[in-house]
Amino acid sequence: MARFTATLIQDDLIFPECLRWHENRLWFVDMYDGRLLSLRASGALSDDILVEHYKAKALLGGIILSHDEEALVIDKYARSLIRADGEVFADLKACGHSPLNDAIMLPNGQIIVGEYGFDMAAGEDFAKANLYAIDANRSVKIAATGLKFPNGMAVSPDGKMLYVAETMAGRISQFSIAQDGTLSHHDVLICFGQGHPDGMSIDSKGRIWVALLEQSSIICIDSNGAIVSELKLDAQPYDVAVADDATLYIGTSLAVAADLAKTERPRSGQIWEIKL
Repeated sequence: MARFTATLIQDDLIFPECLRWHENRLWFVDMYDGRLLSLRASGALSDDILVEHYKAKALLGGIILSHDEEALVIDKYARSLIRADGEVFADLKACGHSPLNDAIMLPNGQIIVGEYGFDMAAGEDFAKANLYAIDANRSVKIAATGLKFPNGMAVSPDGKMLYVAETMAGRISQFSIAQDGTLSHHDVLICFGQGHPDGMSIDSKGRIWVALLEQSSIICIDSNGAIVSELKLDAQPYDVAVADDATLYIGTSLAVAADLAKTERPRSGQIWEIKL
């Protein structure tokens, strides 16, 4: 097990998720607080958006960041991808009903969005989920079917593979990416004997760093699915972002399901920094 020193860089959060390192800023959502946030290298925190629906804060998910720094974020229950000003960029309500989850941009600019498949909070029975593709014209189509709660995603450095954490299957799957963004050859990269993968990030060597639920750990695996190292934490990590192959940013929370069902949720969420 690798040794490391973790430095706390941000607290007073509820549930930090969907971490992204983009042009010297760490972007993330405080999922149950309806906030899209970014943290600059200087330590300055920016509150980029607060989304509220009917006086209740929205549940936010995956973040898409383009080179012109336009931020898009998933509004889970509204089944939409929205801009930082709240305007809807793409509406996915016509192609399903369960909450959306994470999102990623492919090399050709196409956006892939995952969904839960069912509504856990409403007590619905488990159902398999789809991945959706949003093209340059903002039209939506099904990109893949039959996934067991698709969660964090990553694209290989050469742009030829999409990795998806299937949380409820306890595995990371992989798809081949065609030049037009079509996904094919749904395969299993790794099955975890214990724990369930959540958020993930990939470095320039193709190593995948993934938060493992129930294990309070970050697992690093290579492109063949072999475990390279494991980092244990005191709190449960839900997502990780790699910055320039030199730093890991990890989002943790001590909240349990009962806490997140409350109107006033405990602010036990934190962001940690680890130098590799």
